[in-house]
Amino acid sequence: MTVQKSPTVDSHLVAGTGDGTVNQSYRRTGGMINMDQYEYIRIGHRVYGKGVRAIARETGHDRKTIRKVLRGEPSGYGRRQSQPYPVLGAYLGLIDSWLEGDKDAPRKQRHTATRVYHRLVNEEGFAGGATTVRQYVRQAKIRLGLSGDKAFIPLEPDCGQEAEADWGGLWRSSLAR
Repeated sequence: MTVQKSPTVDSHLVAGTGDGTVNQSYRRTGGMINMDQYEYIRIGHRVYGKGVRAIARETGHDRKTIRKVLRGEPSGYGRRQSQPYPVLGAYLGLIDSWLEGDKDAPRKQRHTATRVYHRLVNEEGFAGGATTVRQYVRQAKIRLGLSGDKAFIPLEPDCGQEAEADWGGLWRSSLAR
């Protein structure tokens, strides 16, 4: 059985160059598998029909590792449980006190993340980034109960119990006559 090269797959994903050599960017360089190697392994197996041994030979990874990739097992990447804020650490109490004070303030007078950032820069000499402040303020507002109303009430009446009609189209068409 011969496997034909698929025209829909990018040529940079093909490790073999035709003369028996292997594209060196897919050789193992140590450490974890990067996403290019992960993609190469899966496409090589599924599209080109390469076996585990052949892929292991081309990439330099162990056959067990190749099998894990083909099974789709997680590779150790994941979201952090908690985000550290080393630059923002000295200001966390101050930001929390500003947001606590916002509980009694009208909605339009509350601190936004941008306002918190500008106050930190102007009043405290903060040298960190605005993105860090935005991420922390978002989490702090949720923790303090200051995030906006996110209520959603699904409308799922029992079948045959309610009906809805749009008479606007009918009204417009009768006026046009």
